[in-house]
Amino acid sequence: MPDTERKHLPAQHPRGVSGGSGCAAAFFILFGLPFMAAGTFLGLVAQGVIGATNQAAELPAWLPWCLAVLFVGAGAFVSLKLGVGALVERSRLKARRERHPHEPWRADHRWDPAGASHSPGRSLPGQLAVLAFMTLLLGPFNYFTFYAPQEAVPFWARAVVVLFDVILVLVVVGIVLTVVHQAKYGRARLAFQSFPFFLGDKLTARLQTSRPIGAFKKMTFTLRCIEERTETTRSGSKTTIRTVCDQLWADEVALEGGALREGHELPVSFDLPEGDYGTRLADPPARYWELAVAADTPGLDFGAQFLVPVYARR
Repeated sequence: MPDTERKHLPAQHPRGVSGGSGCAAAFFILFGLPFMAAGTFLGLVAQGVIGATNQAAELPAWLPWCLAVLFVGAGAFVSLKLGVGALVERSRLKARRERHPHEPWRADHRWDPAGASHSPGRSLPGQLAVLAFMTLLLGPFNYFTFYAPQEAVPFWARAVVVLFDVILVLVVVGIVLTVVHQAKYGRARLAFQSFPFFLGDKLTARLQTSRPIGAFKKMTFTLRCIEERTETTRSGSKTTIRTVCDQLWADEVALEGGALREGHELPVSFDLPEGDYGTRLADPPARYWELAVAADTPGLDFGAQFLVPVYARR
């Protein structure tokens, strides 16, 4: 039986378009400029264009460059990616909606009508960017905490730096697991039987992999309708706003024992519900459908997630 109870999904990563309003985009552009200016100043200090104090001159040459790259990179990401990028996407979305006023699946996402792909290696650039950012961020803290402290460093400060160093190690472990998963299973693809899928009909697709999964004890297909919402939490004078994900509807199909060889396919089918579950990826609150596949295999288990086009009939 499908699960129709609304449930919070703490591990789900939001997929909706962020920074959708023009005010939000302008805020991100302005917010990133001071960081870029600070990074440029530090770069000029590191280059010797701007004179440094005697105390700063005693620092290792790599430290100002590390801080310069950190500030410029963070500011450029916020201004260009979150700010300018959001304005460009808003313009493109408006143009697509004008061309396809009665076909939202042609406007709010760049679907491939033939199917959806999952490639673990696709996340590597982002993971490497996080690794580089954290390395640049933690470099100065480790230098002043453990290598050349200016004064006695309290235990709690050392503990905080060590905690973030452990997080950095976990990021490296995640990168290694991604590489191993990519090498073992390659790219997975979900071939659509039709496009798009409509509420009240069936969702039928076929799972394919570029490398054989091999024998598995159990393979589970979980289809979910997910809706995002903004959650505000207050702790004293601090207010935190974040996007969280809720499951609105879910169903599961399980295969007990089997194997998926190279060049073979596994079919899967779900009965879609009726009601207000249609996809809307470009408008808040974002709502979308995701098919997750998990297989209990020897060694590293197989896992893949696919965004699927499920819409209401117009």
